[in-house]
Amino acid sequence: MSPADSRRVSDGRKDLPRVVTAVAGVIGIEPGISSTMRVVRARAQGQYDSPERYGIIVSEDGTEITVEVSLDGSRPVREVVSDIQKAVHEVMPGLPVGAPSSTGRGSRARPKPAKVSVRVQSIG
Repeated sequence: MSPADSRRVSDGRKDLPRVVTAVAGVIGIEPGISSTMRVVRARAQGQYDSPERYGIIVSEDGTEITVEVSLDGSRPVREVVSDIQKAVHEVMPGLPVGAPSSTGRGSRARPKPAKVSVRVQSIG
């Protein structure tokens, strides 16, 4: 991953909590056991500046994102989840990936969209 790609992933991670909680129907980020354990592990290893966050899991390369949320029940769950996924894609659209083509016509890096999973921890 190039330094520019690394900065882009880092910048997007900072915006995720704000972007997710701005979606209508979301009460807030509600951490589950997965994200909690990642944060606890990072802190136990002395990584206090780690990008790990409660309720948000982002792979190192930024291509897989899991958001753990609490919903207020005012809208259908499918709609809220879809809106969260769209919002996350806007902030972290993916990183350039690709290899030289087998035809030898050059190597064009195409963005690979991030895979966004939403875990609804509670509705209420």
